[in-house]
Amino acid sequence: MALKLGKMKSREIAEWMGLSYNTYKSNIKKYLPELDYYCNYEICYGGIEVKEIFISDYVRNLASKDSEAYLNLVRESNNGLCTISGMGRKLALLYPDTWGKRSQSNVEYRLRKAGISLFGKTNLPIYRQQDQEERYSGPYGYKEYCWAIKIDNLNKYRHLTEDELEKFKILIESYGVTKEDIALKEQYDKKKLQELKEDKITKEEYILAMEHNELFPELLSRFKELTGCTLVKATQHDIIESAF
Repeated sequence: MALKLGKMKSREIAEWMGLSYNTYKSNIKKYLPELDYYCNYEICYGGIEVKEIFISDYVRNLASKDSEAYLNLVRESNNGLCTISGMGRKLALLYPDTWGKRSQSNVEYRLRKAGISLFGKTNLPIYRQQDQEERYSGPYGYKEYCWAIKIDNLNKYRHLTEDELEKFKILIESYGVTKEDIALKEQYDKKKLQELKEDKITKEEYILAMEHNELFPELLSRFKELTGCTLVKATQHDIIESAF
């Protein structure tokens, strides 16, 4: 049995997952979120309304397969620097018949979930960790936001050199948050904007926490003019080898 567009009753979902109807209904809060991996849907009376299908057949232990793919990409990076978009592009190239057939939003959703299960939530940069109540981590280590230089589109990045770091420091110190930036508040994390206004975070953290770096084209373009390199927001993974 495969997923189908349109209305699917709870009995059909249970059958698709290989479960008895009673088991599914008794644990619906556990099983229903799994559908996020497979389709876009809305809950309706008696079941769901499937809007878009990513994967039609049910795959047992799909979450663990995603975690395996995520961990392999981190290891292959050699320096622990990755981005969700870069990982997605590489998976689509390596596995065109599976990952390559899924929507970008679904791929990124699955990779984010896998990253949290392995390394916990993404931490703020290391220079602020001493002020955090705790450092988020997972069974395989922890990860934190950082700036990196983009090498190619397939999840390949490198750390900034000392010279690049100095140039970036000068730029970031001269960079100001303008009224135009604040006018874009509906497009990014409102909580971070409020924290910035209340002086709870620095300008560096504010910019780093942005969901989309393109909201600050001047800063990024000026850096590229100075260095010839593309600056991106990345995630640094610190793997605990003892976990293996």
